[in-house]
Amino acid sequence: MKPLSELKREATESAEWRGHKIVWSAPYHSERTSVQNATCCDCGAEVQINTNPLPNGIDIGGTAVALNCPIEKE
Repeated sequence: MKPLSELKREATESAEWRGHKIVWSAPYHSERTSVQNATCCDCGAEVQINTNPLPNGIDIGGTAVALNCPIEKE
């Protein structure tokens, strides 16, 4: 299990590499896991991180880390 801070750094790096400008929401902490979401300011693509995903889940996922931002930047 990676800490939320490390997952956040990795997700931010991946999303920025794809051209997204993401803003993180407040994290949610429970007894089992911590999750945090972010959204691209330009196109609305999202990314979610999870410190303890279910057996069939992933720790970093979403369109912001999978697809390039369609908004052209100057």
